[in-house]
Amino acid sequence: MTIHTLAKQLMRDLGLRTLTPAGATDNSDTRGPSPGDLDSICAAINGAYVELWDRSPSAMFERRTGAVLRAPTAVTVSCTQYSSTISITSGYASWMLGCTIVFASGDTQDNEILEANTLLLRPFLGATGSYSATVYCDAIQLPSTDMVILDPVEIRGQRVLLPASSWEELQRYAGVIRTMHGWNSVGYGSAAMNKLSGQPVSYFVDTRYEQTGTATRTTYLRIGPMPSADYPLDYRLLATPPVVTADDIDNGDHTTDPGTDTVVWFPELTIYAVARQHLSGDPLFTNIAGRAEIFRQYELAIKSLQNAKPQGASQQAANYTPPFRGRRRGAGYLY
Repeated sequence: MTIHTLAKQLMRDLGLRTLTPAGATDNSDTRGPSPGDLDSICAAINGAYVELWDRSPSAMFERRTGAVLRAPTAVTVSCTQYSSTISITSGYASWMLGCTIVFASGDTQDNEILEANTLLLRPFLGATGSYSATVYCDAIQLPSTDMVILDPVEIRGQRVLLPASSWEELQRYAGVIRTMHGWNSVGYGSAAMNKLSGQPVSYFVDTRYEQTGTATRTTYLRIGPMPSADYPLDYRLLATPPVVTADDIDNGDHTTDPGTDTVVWFPELTIYAVARQHLSGDPLFTNIAGRAEIFRQYELAIKSLQNAKPQGASQQAANYTPPFRGRRRGAGYLY
């Protein structure tokens, strides 16, 4: 089933019979959507997805994946003093986004590549000019469709990485000690904040809100220490619910199906029943007489999710609780 087909079924509960907008010259006999109607349909489908994700076993949304932590790579960077804007004139690769960059001269502090090859996290402190630098692959940008990293995160065949709860803990696991002067790999002394390189031992999921033109949320899998060589990384991800928009329903001609499929993990009738229940709370919902039946179908759909849980029957048998656990005493029962 596609989102287009699902939406056309849901539209009937709003009294809609066609995707041709209300008031159009080719829509004189049947009512089409007014502004906001398709938004209500999208909200119902998205709400259904969120509920299905919440009520279903997480194993349904897990996927295994991997990446390569690249060896330190040399680049040439054109920098302007006191500016975060740069240009990596040679050596840049797409995997460097979010990674640490260390300049050979000009600025002694570690920095980070924020946008492709054009922006640093902190302004460059050295004089304006061209500099040699090294990029360390200590960050992997995660797809926007994934929201949770699941253990184990491991360097294949070598070690399982320790999960860190914060950036500070990641650095501590990597051997960098916090002192009154800053970060230092030895102890009291200089205020050096530079990271260490070596074989990674820990990871941290870093979620960052960035306001660069348009507000975005970027998630990185950060590694410490910074990799000193190529390392193969294995991990699992938990996918987020998809987000449906009006473009998934109507491509503009009010007839052609845009072809966006519904999530294949759920039976079509399950998605429809849950989305319909969400739609029943919309102020424009017209099928008042059908609300009881819609709710009954919704309950059956939610109950059917129990069958998707691995070893559901045997687990119930192992943890079976009889309906009455007391013992008879006199005329009553003791619970």
